[in-house]
Amino acid sequence: MGNLYDYFAASSDEQAATALQSPTVTNFPVVALKRIDPTIHLNRAEALLTATDYDTVSANPRSEHLIAELDESIWVTTLTDELPDALASAGETHRRAVAELWARSEEFDGDIDPADLLPVVDELADLARQAKAAGDRLYCRTCL
Repeated sequence: MGNLYDYFAASSDEQAATALQSPTVTNFPVVALKRIDPTIHLNRAEALLTATDYDTVSANPRSEHLIAELDESIWVTTLTDELPDALASAGETHRRAVAELWARSEEFDGDIDPADLLPVVDELADLARQAKAAGDRLYCRTCL
C-alpha cells in the first residue's frame, strides 16, 4: 500500500503536532498524497523551484524536522519555509517546467509522467498560497 502523506498548513509546530490526534488531518487545509515523500521528493521539487542545490535544501533545519510521533507509525514533520514561498510565487509556466524536470529526476526513477505531477505541484501551490495568506507554515503527516 505504501505511506500516506498529508501535507497541511498550521500556525505553529505545536498546532501542527495536534494532527496526530485524529485518524485524518481535518482541522487544517490539506493535500493528501500517496507517493510524494517530504524528504525524497519534496526536497527535489524545492531545489528545482528555487534553483538551489538539493544538498542545501536537505540541510535546512526545517527539512523534515520531526515535531510529533505516535507509535512510530504516524508522525508530523516540518517543511522548509522556502518551499511554500517558492510554490506560492511560481507562475503556471514555472510550475509546468518544474513538473517536467521533477518527473525526470532520479527520485522518481523514470516511473512517473510529468502530466501526473503537474496537478500535485498545483495543489501544493494552492496550499502554499493559503498558508502564506494566513501566516501559516507547511507540515507533513506521514502514516505507515
